[in-house]
Amino acid sequence: MVSLFDLALDHLGGDLHRHTADLVLDLVDSLLALLRNVGLGLLLEGSGLSTGLAQQLHRVPGVALLSCRYDGSSKFPNNSQWGFFPSASAAWRVSQEKFWNVSPKAVSNLKLRASYGALGNSNVDPYTYLETFGLSTFGTGSGDAARYLFGQAKLRYTSLPGQIPDNIGWETSKTFDVGLDAGFLNGRLNLTADYYIRKTVDMYTVGPTLPDTFGATAPKGNYADMSTYGYEIALSYNDSFKLAGK
Repeated sequence: MVSLFDLALDHLGGDLHRHTADLVLDLVDSLLALLRNVGLGLLLEGSGLSTGLAQQLHRVPGVALLSCRYDGSSKFPNNSQWGFFPSASAAWRVSQEKFWNVSPKAVSNLKLRASYGALGNSNVDPYTYLETFGLSTFGTGSGDAARYLFGQAKLRYTSLPGQIPDNIGWETSKTFDVGLDAGFLNGRLNLTADYYIRKTVDMYTVGPTLPDTFGATAPKGNYADMSTYGYEIALSYNDSFKLAGK
């Protein structure tokens, strides 16, 4: 059972409007009044608000964090300039619950963790969604002779623009992680284990192969997805002992 929630709002598109902040404060007051009856505390850090509940953070068995990003980039067309990237995490120290009656000689610490986060990537060439026309100059010969044609400045010309992608926007990496921290033998033996899933969607890469009759190369766009799965396990032992009576 989570005994403390930490809600953090990180809005990068501009400062939170004053009337919105007032609404948030009213909501906090209402939630506090409601949650006092069930023994829950609410810690809100955002828009300059901080309460003394932070001093009690280390005493509670659970905590939850929430943050949000809303990023924009002029590299993308108007309908895909903005991206919303939330993240959340929660942890529950089971060994601090009242129902926990396991001897610390066996299991001295047990904490469960879970997290989710999304992160956007705008590392693409600027304005690739626009048709651009490159200018070139006709020329003959070499050296000074190449600067003029029949005594006149050489003619300028352009050509058809390259193909533009039909979809271009934020590349998003989403990661989900679950893990546990466990201590044994009065904290001398410690185990940390994590399992994660990372999915990158709308990757910026070369588009599908086009037939030769199309007459142009495929443009880059958000055409690929990638998934990664993995786990991490760490086991450590810490102890002290006397050597030669010292």
